[in-house]
Amino acid sequence: MQRQSVEVGDHVIFTDSHGRQHSALLTAVWGDWSHPDNPPAVNLLYVVHEDTRDDQYGRQIQREPSVVHRKLNSAGAHCWHLPDE
Repeated sequence: MQRQSVEVGDHVIFTDSHGRQHSALLTAVWGDWSHPDNPPAVNLLYVVHEDTRDDQYGRQIQREPSVVHRKLNSAGAHCWHLPDE
């Protein structure tokens, strides 16, 4: 079943500019999912996978603003999608 909305705090998958996938949390949602072919852009954060990016709080986080859904990104990088997509 296709989900038709996302909210701040939802879990998504972020594909970075190198094609690596990360579990991410939404921090902002820009627009709505009024049509299945037009998902919203989002701001998100994820835990960095690099061992050298640890600090006293643990592994560092990375924030990414204005990330489009993979349906709207033909390159397939720097985009987000739902875990069940």
